[in-house]
Amino acid sequence: MNVFSILLIGSSIFFPMSVFAQETEFYQDERYDFSFQVPPNWQYQEDISFNGKTIFQVLMYPDEFSLDKLDESKAGLLDLAPALAGLDFQLKSPLMGILFEDIPQSEVSQLTEIKILEYVIEKIKIDTPHAKTIDSYVETHSWGWEVTVVSAVDLSFGFGDSMPYISQNTTYFFKDREAYSVFYMAHEDYYDEYRPVFDNLIDTLVIRGVVVPEFQEIALVVLASAIVMIVVFTRKCNLPSPMFVKNSIKST
Repeated sequence: MNVFSILLIGSSIFFPMSVFAQETEFYQDERYDFSFQVPPNWQYQEDISFNGKTIFQVLMYPDEFSLDKLDESKAGLLDLAPALAGLDFQLKSPLMGILFEDIPQSEVSQLTEIKILEYVIEKIKIDTPHAKTIDSYVETHSWGWEVTVVSAVDLSFGFGDSMPYISQNTTYFFKDREAYSVFYMAHEDYYDEYRPVFDNLIDTLVIRGVVVPEFQEIALVVLASAIVMIVVFTRKCNLPSPMFVKNSIKST
């Protein structure tokens, strides 16, 4: 085993590679300046409103959950609810979507981690009153803040069998008070199955020209760690240093 094989194995422990291997294509919204990768077998609807106030710029769902593939002979009253609301997907469909909004100062007086997190959690409670928060956290970036809230909710509303759903809402707050909420929601039977599609969306998301997952910073850390590991390993084993390491040492 050569030094580069050992380096690859060692670095993969700390920086695991993506295992998302489906064919993908880019979705782009020029109006709100965002784009991401999504499998071609996911359908979408744009400018969708559930309550007359909240308008999602895009909602996406797997083709196998499109409304025209619903077996109406086995459908219950709740199964027909999406069609009555003008939606093209089945009630149990996994969903991904993006919502854009300008955050007024009256809603969030100061853009701090605590106040932004409180705003997101309160908004989820208003939109989904029965939702229970499972996890939440905030990260500060050069461009603003990233807030993630994971919650659970039963969408049966007391009719028929329980319909337990899990949702993740990740909101990107820019310093000029523009915010992009990116969410994934699925029945718990499908949550893990379709979660890699959402993870890939997050990994490839670009908003306002900003690569939201700050890969450049990660790449620099990986590169620096790789060089250190090579130098330490070659010196311990009395191996000849790779050419680029020799050049780097000479230039310092």
